[in-house]
Order: sequence, then C-alpha cells, then structure tokens
Amino acid sequence: PPGTYGSPWCGDHGCNGPVGKNGPITYEIYAINGVSMPVGGSEFSAALKTGWETGGGARTLWFNPSRDSAWVFDLGILYTYNLGQGDRSLTVATPRTAPIVVDPFTGQTSGGERVFPDGLAVYSIRGLNRTNFSFGLGKDWWLRGPADVGSEQTHNVRVGSDFGGRWGTASVDLVPRLDPANYLSRSGIIHSFYIGMHLDGEKPMGSWILTYGVRAEWAYTWTNLIPPNGGDIHDINILFSVGARF
Repeated sequence: PPGTYGSPWCGDHGCNGPVGKNGPITYEIYAINGVSMPVGGSEFSAALKTGWETGGGARTLWFNPSRDSAWVFDLGILYTYNLGQGDRSLTVATPRTAPIVVDPFTGQTSGGERVFPDGLAVYSIRGLNRTNFSFGLGKDWWLRGPADVGSEQTHNVRVGSDFGGRWGTASVDLVPRLDPANYLSRSGIIHSFYIGMHLDGEKPMGSWILTYGVRAEWAYTWTNLIPPNGGDIHDINILFSVGARF
C-alpha cells in the first residue's frame, strides 16, 4: 500500500541480510606451518639453524561495499623451534653446571682449556623454543570479484599484507663445552614485530569457503637469554596455510 516499503531482508541480500553502506563482516580460522630462518641480529641469531614454525589463529574481515577488499584483524598462537649450530661457542654469564678442577699455576684444566671467571662459561646451543601470542592488522584484495560467503561462486585469488606484534616466552638449552653431558636451560619473556605478505587460493564450499596459500614474513625478536651476548633475532619465515572462512 502507499507509504510502505519493501523489507530490507528481501531482494539481492539473501539470507545474509542487508549490507548497508559498508560491506559484511566475516570470520576465518587457519593453520600455518613452515620454515623459520634466522638471518642476523646478534651472536645468538648466528648460532641458530633454520627451524620450524607452526601455529593457528582466527581473523575478522571487514569488507568494503563491493566485497572485493577487506581490512583484517588477526589473532594467533605460534610455536617456533630452532636447533643450534653445534660448532659455535658463546661465552654466557651463567652459573657453572659442574665443578672444574683447575691447575693453580696455569689457570687451565687438565685438557688445556681456558677457564673463565666465576659466572662466565663457554656453551654451545642445543635448541631454542619460542611460543608467541600474535596480533596484527592488514588489508586483503580479491582478484576475481566479490569474496564473501554467498557472493563468491567460483575459485578466487587473494593477495594481502599485514603487520603486527608478538609477545611470549622463550627457552634455550645450553651445552657446556667443558661438561657436554650436562646442559643448562635459560628462559624469559620475548617481544617481536613482524611484516608479512600472502597469496591464497579460495574455493567456495557452500556455506563456507576453503582457503589455502603461502605466506612470507620478516620478524624481529628481542630477547635477553644469553647475556652478555646480544640476543636479538631477525627471522625470514616461509609458511603454508590452510583455513576456512564463514
């Protein structure tokens, strides 16, 4: 009748309802796995081998009205493990792990090794464990049209970039050069900053969308696990991802 108007739930909005002047908000869960390569930053970083990184998380995507780009807020959990370079030695300020018999005249052990003052000892790194809570902000673009659930009808391609921070804990296992049957574990709080880029394929699966792709990122981590040595770590991470968007 005159003066009435059609329901906003009708028309081309479907069961998702109206989008208003902005696009829809959707959600995504994901898992990632790949390699983590220390490439510099300190003596600590130089004593580490390429390691493995795994984790997962959830994203909130805030689409534009045309639904072909979105701001992304990301929360996740990451675990990274690196073996140490067994042939590299570091002088670390830690208590000794076992008594050492020293010649009082030469100041050396029976094997001729140099003895450092109390509180300093020579170690190699067995391995480094890092567990981080990650949070980031980014922007994604879809190359083959609208990408929200209900609009995406065929395979699509997504590219994006993001940046953010990480906070967590780390522990390093140190092997004494003069007592290789023993080891010392040091742990502490770590902080990180990262910048990343990703390329994903997408396949509509009815009420959800399958995502899969590859991600590259640079990360800088601050640590103080092996004083008086510098503990900062530059990482290049190459990760593969799989997820689902709703």
